[in-house]
Amino acid sequence: MYELAFSIFHMDSTNIVNATSAVILNISPDHLDRYDTMEDYISAKARLYQMTQLAVVNRDDAVAQAQCPTDIKSVSFGLSAPDVTGDFGILPTDAGYALVELRQDGMFAWFATQNLLLSGRHHWANVLSALALCSPFGLSSEVVSRVLSRFSGLAHRTQRVAEKQGALWVNDSKGTNLGATLSAVSYTHLRAYETIALISY
Repeated sequence: MYELAFSIFHMDSTNIVNATSAVILNISPDHLDRYDTMEDYISAKARLYQMTQLAVVNRDDAVAQAQCPTDIKSVSFGLSAPDVTGDFGILPTDAGYALVELRQDGMFAWFATQNLLLSGRHHWANVLSALALCSPFGLSSEVVSRVLSRFSGLAHRTQRVAEKQGALWVNDSKGTNLGATLSAVSYTHLRAYETIALISY
């Protein structure tokens, strides 16, 4: 099993991808120095769903969701309880929330959000998308739990740098558009701070 992350620049020159599963995480205004209109940008992203066997769809992003063709198999993820078999979402628990998948025999809990090292609901959505992408490969809950309990995120992506005198410093230099920056400042744990220094350029 191989994982590839395509940028929009790759999509412009690629026609031979035969992915097992693929996702458009979200769509927000970006790269408009390269595309004449937002519609052109969306169309370029949407080509990914023409080169996959399983489309993973963000049901919280109506524009991204609308790009999924009706003639291929799809599953969705989102920050709500799933109501279609095969879909992923969250359910409240006594301790917080669980990342779940709706299976034919009922709801299956993959992982508790309070045990994630990643903070913020946008990270919950990213984990749900990863679970959905891996659904064709039959990963065990033990493997998933081991990975999720250890993964602390990537450098430069809402990376906690330091806390000093009531201020939290976050390196988000990979947040190069408005959507990414809004996700960064919506961190659940940031609300406890009076001052947030967001490093982004």
